[in-house]
Amino acid sequence: MAETHPTTTDAPTQPANADILRAFLADQDVECPSCRYNVRGLRTDVCPECNQKLTLRLALAEPRMAGFVAGLVGLSMGLGVHAMLAGWFIVMQFRRFGGGPPLRDFVLLLALALVHAVLVWFWVRNRGRLTRASASARWSLVVACYLVSIGTFVIFVQVARP
Repeated sequence: MAETHPTTTDAPTQPANADILRAFLADQDVECPSCRYNVRGLRTDVCPECNQKLTLRLALAEPRMAGFVAGLVGLSMGLGVHAMLAGWFIVMQFRRFGGGPPLRDFVLLLALALVHAVLVWFWVRNRGRLTRASASARWSLVVACYLVSIGTFVIFVQVARP
């Protein structure tokens, strides 16, 4: 007589995520990402200090964010300078009752600030592509970000000269 087997699959059951987390924390000194409490030997998937649910995730060993952040700083620097100068022009117009710097300089500053705003948006929007690019391509783009900011400021200084 043939032996009957249950109708379930023969594949081994996967341990629950909480079980994997507990096994990982059994002998690891790891801080809770929320409150920095050492969760070594944790028996649940909730931090006892801050009551936040914890999960074990896969992450890049080196996220390669330095180029992204450096480029964002370079572009934001140009955006901030041009927006600040545009604000200064507005204050000077009201302070001198229309006798401030020429309007063409104000329009140029707004245009340069808009260019930088679009570049910042584009930079943030394409963060994934940047982090996947080669190191030389990433750092070349970072240098280009700073050159754009410095170049637009030089353009403004040359045009705004009396």
